[in-house]
Amino acid sequence: MHPTLHLLALDVLSDLFGTLAHLGMHKCPPLRPYHYVHHQKTSTFHNHPIDLVVMMTAKLGVPLALLPVPSAALLWCFLFATMFTSMAHHTAAPWGYWVSLCWVVPFGLRLPPGHHLVHHRDPNRHFGENWAIWDWALTSLQNKP
Repeated sequence: MHPTLHLLALDVLSDLFGTLAHLGMHKCPPLRPYHYVHHQKTSTFHNHPIDLVVMMTAKLGVPLALLPVPSAALLWCFLFATMFTSMAHHTAAPWGYWVSLCWVVPFGLRLPPGHHLVHHRDPNRHFGENWAIWDWALTSLQNKP
């Protein structure tokens, strides 16, 4: 598989499983308190260790298990992109728009940073970070962040 397509497939899988894990953290009562530590602050780095393990397993572990990378360089590209897009979706800073890559993908399929900030105000909306299709399918997509 071409490296660009490989990264795209990993990104889509990462966002799918990350969205499902995020939804689970909200809907599963035993996990909810661990995730809500993150909601106390609008920061990528303010997390409970249990929340981190669940989310990183979903966003990194599962996609890499399903679609292993053929080179260390591709692995680093995937890790770098995942980390920086996650940070971008927790900021209103101008650099977030460029890092999120929403300007590259047409038709609003790739979400801008403000999308996820809405989730921190309304925890029943916007469970995904990168791709609009998951929130659309979950009926948690709000048109205007």
